Amino acid sequence: MSEEALEEIADLSDGGMRDALSILDQISNSDNLITIEHVIKHFGTVSNKRVNDLIDALEINDNSQIIKIMDEFRKSSVEYKNLIKK
Repeated sequence: MSEEALEEIADLSDGGMRDALSILDQISNSDNLITIEHVIKHFGTVSNKRVNDLIDALEINDNSQIIKIMDEFRKSSVEYKNLIKK
């Protein structure tokens, strides 16, 4: 399991061990390494890098980049409550 995936699971579970184990159980697959991409896809979350990209675009009023990133979130079925928690 990747370090980023572990951090994302910890964020999603709000530090609760049972919640973290439940999340891990939902995405576990004995054949593959669990990555941040697996967690993001399964739970509709967004990577910290993309959140930082959005914040950077907001800081400089780059409207086209803001729209592009938000459209990407929408197409990826990002749960906006997870975006706001970041």
